[in-house]
Amino acid sequence: MIPILSIIVTAHNFESFIYNCLASIKKCIESYSRHEVEVILIDDKSVDKTSNIMIEFANSEKGFKYLRTEFGNIGKVRNFAIQNSNGQYITFIDGDDTIPKFDIAKVIDFLVSHKVDILISRINDVNKESDYVGQSIFASPSKLTQHKAIQEFLIHKKFQAHLCSKFFNKDLLKNLNIPEVPCYEDALIFPDLLIKSKNIFITNSIFYNYIKRSNSLSNEINNYKADIMADVILYMNEKFDGKYRNLVATHAVEHILKNENLLSYEKKLNLKRLIKDINKISYFIDPHVRFSFKKKLLKL
Repeated sequence: MIPILSIIVTAHNFESFIYNCLASIKKCIESYSRHEVEVILIDDKSVDKTSNIMIEFANSEKGFKYLRTEFGNIGKVRNFAIQNSNGQYITFIDGDDTIPKFDIAKVIDFLVSHKVDILISRINDVNKESDYVGQSIFASPSKLTQHKAIQEFLIHKKFQAHLCSKFFNKDLLKNLNIPEVPCYEDALIFPDLLIKSKNIFITNSIFYNYIKRSNSLSNEINNYKADIMADVILYMNEKFDGKYRNLVATHAVEHILKNENLLSYEKKLNLKRLIKDINKISYFIDPHVRFSFKKKLLKL
């Protein structure tokens, strides 16, 4: 039977976390009897016990498949995973996070019956053990117009560009190549995903536990990451039309104020040009620009 949903798990040296991740997926799908779910385990260059744990799951659990890559690049890993998936829909899970148990049959039925392009769910930030969400109910999704989806994405409160916690029609991802960068690949591809989507839905349900670790190197920003994030903002400005210019500018303002010392001269100059080009009166009276960002612009 051809699967309807491909769950893609990516991991690199996650031996301390990958078991909990895979166990949470198993718990979520084990009562689902229609066998329309495949779980693709992508081990990218791990040199610890991550490989052993993933292989054990793949050998013992129906529908789990293990693949090894040597990319050292999350963009390449995601593209490889998409190419090797069989589902009509795809969702991504990072191997150091978990998902709560929810009625995956209802989610799949909704995806198919509504011909969904993107279904967005809530992310639960986990800072301590008591923050985990172990079980979640599928709340009826609301449809977003493309305009509203872009607007909410740029406001950055209801949802952000994470590929995790979302369900995508595979046709969207097949026709777009995820940028082959080591970070922020999701933010670089997300504008294109929104622009090419017509059936966008959002649910208040929590389908993802994002585990925050204070000592994680991925949380640290350096010169290289600062420049890639600048590219993300400049790309949003290029892809989204003029009516979103003020909201895009809030991202440029925030990035300069937070990371000016890390940005290269060229990226900093381009971001400042972006800000200079907006109509300041329009920016300050725009009801969608939060008051805090209006004050931040005055600091530049």
